[in-house]
Amino acid sequence: KVEVGVQVVERWILAVLRNRQFFSLGELNTAIAL
Repeated sequence: KVEVGVQVVERWILAVLRNRQFFSLGELNTAIAL
């Protein structure tokens, strides 16, 4: 059940950010935090 929750969150993050390009890990973390 936890794995399914992680998969849902992962898919949501990838769907939101898939067309963006990041140049640093900090920039990616900031985008995910929003």
